[in-house]
Amino acid sequence: MPTAAIIHNPVSGRFPALPLIEHSVKLLHDYGWQAEIMLTEQAGDTKRLTQLARDKGKDAVFIAGGDGSLGKAANILKGSDTILGVLPTGTANVWAQELGLQYVKHPWTSALTDAVIAQIEGDVRSIDVGVCNEHAFLLWAGFGFDAHVVASVEPRQPLEKKFGKLSYAAKGLWASTSWTPTPFKIHTATRTYENDFLFSVVTNIQLYAGGLARLDPEARVDDGKITLWAFEGDHFLDAFVLASRVIQNAHFEHNETVMDLGTEFRIEAPRPIPMQLDGEVMGNVANAEIQIAPNALKVFKTTTANPTLFR
Repeated sequence: MPTAAIIHNPVSGRFPALPLIEHSVKLLHDYGWQAEIMLTEQAGDTKRLTQLARDKGKDAVFIAGGDGSLGKAANILKGSDTILGVLPTGTANVWAQELGLQYVKHPWTSALTDAVIAQIEGDVRSIDVGVCNEHAFLLWAGFGFDAHVVASVEPRQPLEKKFGKLSYAAKGLWASTSWTPTPFKIHTATRTYENDFLFSVVTNIQLYAGGLARLDPEARVDDGKITLWAFEGDHFLDAFVLASRVIQNAHFEHNETVMDLGTEFRIEAPRPIPMQLDGEVMGNVANAEIQIAPNALKVFKTTTANPTLFR
């Protein structure tokens, strides 16, 4: 009988999800899985409990949370045989969106049981993960303005989480007024870019900005490559224009956009700039080394997944 751990932060997300998670455990049992719930209590518990589940030989770890928690789990499960699954109880749930899963929008939703079915009845695939300064990321590594927004927005209060992306966007717009651009260099395999960049994002997936934008429609999670995007600008008003371009898919060939597909990149700044991994604040860095770890993580490929996300 396969075994699974469901790791959940009871204070995350928009609504209390523990009763829904308990129902998901029963459904896993119906599918022949033995599952247990492991609750986080303090910072660092997601990594600690994921490592405990991995070391116990669990066949799968389901993260009942958002993208930040998934990124922490990916950091632990990278290179192991334990499968990473998701029960989308976070706020944005971008990885879940890529898998075609609904997330918890109200307390009586069937989103979690639907997510269990879609994953258990799907396939198991090995995907790439990014590694930035020895920290793995599942979705993105962001530098500059986008990381500044994350640092300004998080953590959100429970009432703010109930408004989801609207609350995030409003606080992000306000945070943009305090942003001071910093020129930095981007080193790729073939050239170096140096400019006043608003921000740079290295992405492993297609969606971005809470799923509002399809930043990179050509991204594949299992092609052994990652894509670097960088956007020029020197004022917070440029961020508003850029956001409009990205949401309208008008950023691809703009002359103030840099795009490079590769296996490793280096960011170099004259002073430390904000960095985020999978929507989690990681402090400020003056240098960042980013590489791809091919086929390093096992995940459930759902029956509802974006058909172009996998090769």
